[in-house]
Amino acid sequence: MNLIAMRRTLLYIIAMTLLAAAGCSRISRNPDLLRADALTTTDPRAALRLLDSLPSAGLSETDRHFRDLLSVKAADKAYIAHTSDSLILDAAAWFKGTDLHPEALYYAGRVYSDLGDYPTALRYFQNALDSLPENNDILRGNVAGQTARLMSNLRMYTKALPFAETALKSSLNAGDTVCSIYDRILIGNIMVRKDDFDIAEKYYTDALNLARRISPKDTVEALSELGTLQYERGHYQQSYEILSQLHDKADKNEVNYILGYLAKSCLKIQRPELAAQYAREMLRTGSANNLRIAYFVLIQPEIRPFLDLDSIDYYFDNSSGAIKILPLLLKY
Repeated sequence: MNLIAMRRTLLYIIAMTLLAAAGCSRISRNPDLLRADALTTTDPRAALRLLDSLPSAGLSETDRHFRDLLSVKAADKAYIAHTSDSLILDAAAWFKGTDLHPEALYYAGRVYSDLGDYPTALRYFQNALDSLPENNDILRGNVAGQTARLMSNLRMYTKALPFAETALKSSLNAGDTVCSIYDRILIGNIMVRKDDFDIAEKYYTDALNLARRISPKDTVEALSELGTLQYERGHYQQSYEILSQLHDKADKNEVNYILGYLAKSCLKIQRPELAAQYAREMLRTGSANNLRIAYFVLIQPEIRPFLDLDSIDYYFDNSSGAIKILPLLLKY
């Protein structure tokens, strides 16, 4: 080897060594941060309390960026809406070229989803998928699932489906039964929007069979989706029979969704007294979700015999929004 070639080889080795050293220098070994990272999965609010207690003065630059990434991650897992992108963008830039970069890109996507900037969120999700190693099925499933949910919210059902299928495949590869339940329900939801009811029912049923073995909460969700699917198929009696078992078991975020379908099902099967009962219950929950459906049900002529006169006046006075959208509600 001549002298020039030897120099080039030496320079290459030095450059690779420096790059490796730079990468290693961006791996936090702070025990408090590593404990907070573990807590993000089991108790994200405890992770947030621990992260908030760490003074910046005692942290290296890598540790500060790692703390910022964990703060965004823990808030996301605690279902706290993101309101700023500053922490996650700095973290994503700092960890570029390291194993943490795909995760930072994913949480950047989650931040922009909460901020309502869906194109930017989808771009970060895609960048995260592109940068993920093949063997990281857990993060791949999360990114693909969030991509599918966001696309579905944007009514991009055909484009959402392959990402939902990728999420399910990744969950199965990782042996994550709980996430596989969510992914099956997600695919079922997309199929309902595509009017593929038979396929949707298959995925909901598979999710239900798994959930019954391990998770009462997810059992309620899977049954809820099956019940609403029966309504969409015109099987109103079956919808009522499924959902009537659930409305007192669902959490507050789900209860009005179930009550709305119960009230509509009871109108269809000519049980107006029960329809009135479920609609009034929707109003008592204090949730704004589906209020239009509640008022729409309560102002129907067949409901009036089951309401006192003062209530009828009240519902008509407060249903102006429902009256304006009657053409939209007639399909119910």
